[in-house]
Amino acid sequence: MQIWICRQSEDKVTLLHYLFAIYHWNACLMYMITSNLSNNNWTLDSDNNDVFATYLHSLYLSTLTLTTIGGVPMPQSKGEYVFIIVEFVFGLLLFATILGHVANIVTSISAARKEFQGKTDTVTDILFIMNTLHRGLECIVRVLKCYTSIKI
Repeated sequence: MQIWICRQSEDKVTLLHYLFAIYHWNACLMYMITSNLSNNNWTLDSDNNDVFATYLHSLYLSTLTLTTIGGVPMPQSKGEYVFIIVEFVFGLLLFATILGHVANIVTSISAARKEFQGKTDTVTDILFIMNTLHRGLECIVRVLKCYTSIKI
């Protein structure tokens, strides 16, 4: 049972790791593409070249578009429209993949529970039979005591 729980925890951690990696790669891609677009309003307006602030802004926009929460700046050019449409479609596919993975985890939990329930049902059946046999033996012993106590 503990091995199964550890395996489920590993699956969840792996899923989160993949999500963070995809958000990171998408943030890097978003920065590369949006920094080359002319007249875009998606880049961070900062006078200093703070790399961490720029990365956080790209990660923020990446998370907004992939989760399709909204609040993404309105596209101004055809390139921006194409880019945001591709981002939304990719976000929907990512969401469908996550739902499939979660459904797989729930299914494996149900299968493990069903297997465990089958084992407990077998043990319950065996205990019921043993209890029935014990009561039957007690009844036979009482009958034998009754017959042996009769004097002819």
